Amino acid sequence: MGRLSSGNAKILESVFIVSFKNLVKTLGRVLKYLLPYWKIVVIALLFNLLATGTRLCQAKFVGWIMELMSKGSPAIAAVLDQSSHPEEQKLKQAGITPYGEKAQQGQGQSVTSTTSPAGNGAESEASRADIDRSIDKLVEAGSGPVGSGHSDENVQISSQEAAFNQFFSYDDGRNPFVTLNYVCLLFLIVMAVMGVCTYFQKYLTDQCGQLAIRDFRNNVFCSLQRLPIKFFDKMRSGEVLSRSTTDVITASGVFSLLSEFTKNFLMVVGCFVWMFWRDWQMTIVVLLISPMVAIAISNFGAKIGQKTSKLQARLADLSALQFENVSAIKVVKANSREDYEYKRFLNRNEDNYAAQMKVVQVQSMQSPVVEFLGIIGIIIIVWFGATRILQGQVSFSQMTEYWALMAMTSHPLSVLSTFYGSCQNSAAAAVRAFEIIDSAPETSSPDAVELPQVKGEVEFENVSFAYEEDKPVLDKVNLKIKPGEFVAIVGTNGSGKSTLVNMLERFYAPDSGKIKIDGYDIAKVTLDSLRSQIGIVFQESILFRDTIYENVRYGNLNASDAEIKEAITMSGADEFIAKFPEGLNTNVGERGSALSGGQRQRLAVARALVHNPHILILDEYTSGLDANAESNLTEVIDRSMKGRTCLVIAHRLATIRHADRIVVMNAGKIAEEGSHSELMAKNGLYRQIFETQAVV
Repeated sequence: MGRLSSGNAKILESVFIVSFKNLVKTLGRVLKYLLPYWKIVVIALLFNLLATGTRLCQAKFVGWIMELMSKGSPAIAAVLDQSSHPEEQKLKQAGITPYGEKAQQGQGQSVTSTTSPAGNGAESEASRADIDRSIDKLVEAGSGPVGSGHSDENVQISSQEAAFNQFFSYDDGRNPFVTLNYVCLLFLIVMAVMGVCTYFQKYLTDQCGQLAIRDFRNNVFCSLQRLPIKFFDKMRSGEVLSRSTTDVITASGVFSLLSEFTKNFLMVVGCFVWMFWRDWQMTIVVLLISPMVAIAISNFGAKIGQKTSKLQARLADLSALQFENVSAIKVVKANSREDYEYKRFLNRNEDNYAAQMKVVQVQSMQSPVVEFLGIIGIIIIVWFGATRILQGQVSFSQMTEYWALMAMTSHPLSVLSTFYGSCQNSAAAAVRAFEIIDSAPETSSPDAVELPQVKGEVEFENVSFAYEEDKPVLDKVNLKIKPGEFVAIVGTNGSGKSTLVNMLERFYAPDSGKIKIDGYDIAKVTLDSLRSQIGIVFQESILFRDTIYENVRYGNLNASDAEIKEAITMSGADEFIAKFPEGLNTNVGERGSALSGGQRQRLAVARALVHNPHILILDEYTSGLDANAESNLTEVIDRSMKGRTCLVIAHRLATIRHADRIVVMNAGKIAEEGSHSELMAKNGLYRQIFETQAVV
């Protein structure tokens, strides 16, 4: 059993070490975003040091004030020595000062008091009563100079003031109240300096943090733009959104954590250095007690990190569900599935709640456990310090200064105790965000060349492709398209039509075979030079929440107003745009919701035409349109494709009957090809599909 426990301990230790190394590595990557702003960081650190120094001065000021108070007794004793008032002599003989304290000699040793007749050293009740009466008479008499005995009120007030000044003066004649005023004034000045330093430290630190967060967000978003379509096929849109927003924000929390850590760490180090200098024995006791708190903190931090990773995954699931629901809200309402969707959300939200409460449970337990251990330490330290005072090893003012320093470490240590767990939170989120940054982007090969202006010849040579292993979507497809040819690609669902044309844009790379344009292997040309010569209209016309003008201009940011209007005219969009009061400045709404399906498709065509592509791809562009809108759009497309190589994926065969060539695909292969009349004469798959649609 002993060996087994030892082995388990080693395993747990190794897991913790690996986890800690990953934590440092991950947070190190996040903190690299601060490097460009290192000058601001250094300045903020200097202000932090100044602020820490001024905070530490608080303990010294407390010590000074206590020293002023403790010096009152010997000063009064010196005054009593010069007094001949009978009541004052009684106080002196009893070893009592006007403060009611025993006179002190040497290193905190009390002068032997007048003993009682019993001889046991304790003052009798009669002696104490006598002392009290002496003090009362001394105060009532005005405590003037010896033998003054003036009864005149003015003289009595003057005598009281004289006694007051004498009693509260140092032996060297300085007035302690003046000194106290100077100390308090200096205290205020130092605290004002601390406030100014704290302001600049906070401002500069937050500025660095915000700059780093900005760069982190930019990097994540830039990486998203460079990722291949395959990445988005595998990851849900809601999860992508969660990783690029929520996780980035959570990971960026390390910047504020570092700021708080630096401030509190400097405070703790400064206090401990001062404490060691003031009383090294006491400080050793404090340091011996600290490890038990550190062990508790590390254990809680590891647990929080594990729980947080699961929590981030649940949050991503919840975000994905919400995004999916909002995107398909029409489908939800059309099928009266509001309650069903609500139940789905309740289940996911319940999972998120459970994961959140597991984190809360650990965090809630962390604070009281750490605080309880801290209280045990404080009790031990206070007992040890009080013992040293009673033994006369240190003065009360010195111990007060020490305790003030120790008290000043309380809040910083409390903040530092949660630092590791909070870092685990940030690291868990950062890992998810870095998965986006670390994903392989779609890039051109190192020896890629610029694709010159093309004529439009397209060739597929033995092209095979599969989204998943052993499930081919395209199987050794061979197809050659002449420049300016209008080729329609039809077939059953899942036959590989869209995949084939998407590969022409290099959205996907073939597993085997080559795709050529004008004899150039598209795998060996730059992406920008390839895609700039291809225009594509997708089945779903996606528009941005902006004006009509900006949506069309999106196809070519360098297009002139004349080129944009020409593309709009070619697409036939000018007809409905003219009816809008704001014309081209009309906002199309979220995803083009302010427009009809046909209007959105025409703008999508205009966007594809604005950069004058030599190859035009239309992916089921009439899907979702009524017969009238489909007919109008078909006329627009016929005008637009003149002088261009055009590949049209069509579901409705009636729209592509006039194509130069029709390619029929089935199960990832070309089943047949030819003109409409030739394919009808073959009495094959094309005719079967055509006649089925005609009956419908």
